[in-house]
Amino acid sequence: MKKPPFLLFIMLLLSSFVSVIAINTLRAEASIHSPNVVTKELVLNLHYTDSGWYTDGGAHTLGNANYLVGKCGTLYCSDNTTIFRNFFVFDLAFVPGTILTATLVAENPDSGFESNQSSETWTIYEVSTPIDTLVNSTSSVAIYDDLGSGMVFGSTQITADDNGELVTVALNNDALSELNSAIGQKFAVGGAITTLEDNDQVEWAFANTNDASFVRRLVVTIEIEASDFVFVPFMIRD
Repeated sequence: MKKPPFLLFIMLLLSSFVSVIAINTLRAEASIHSPNVVTKELVLNLHYTDSGWYTDGGAHTLGNANYLVGKCGTLYCSDNTTIFRNFFVFDLAFVPGTILTATLVAENPDSGFESNQSSETWTIYEVSTPIDTLVNSTSSVAIYDDLGSGMVFGSTQITADDNGELVTVALNNDALSELNSAIGQKFAVGGAITTLEDNDQVEWAFANTNDASFVRRLVVTIEIEASDFVFVPFMIRD
């Protein structure tokens, strides 16, 4: 039996309405997992891969990890003008995120500090010398100069109270910028006593640090992004 045109129109309209409801219902019940970025902070202890010193005459002994810094004076050196600057090398190959803070930590032995002054300032500098050259050279005044010049990364006061203690230097924003640029490779810092007097007296720190067990580390706080998937429903708008 043939249906009147008006009735067909009503049926088609109802069918379309039901289809729209069905489609919107499916959309409302559907979901996606959209990435919600969560930042987390982690603290890493990066142990040294190399350390040592250069004298103002350019001397450096391969394999000697002693990190003496300062002036030995006539009490310990026949040449009382000998001045030592130290260095530390760290591997940033496995640092997984942005470095937010960094602290250099070095152990000062029981008899590590000696000076005619009550305190000495240990200043940490950038190192522009390539790492392989720094570690493998046996004589270079240029490297000695490099260890106590350029950008200052931080400083601290060392006294006799620091004998047998860990000495820490909080590194500044210039250091953080250089550290982040060096992620994935090795990174070095130099150190110098910047309060030396012009006399023949002993002024040094970190003496007798030949033992590999002495602490030398870079403590860094890093920020990483962790992708956390969150259930987010479709929003249905009129």
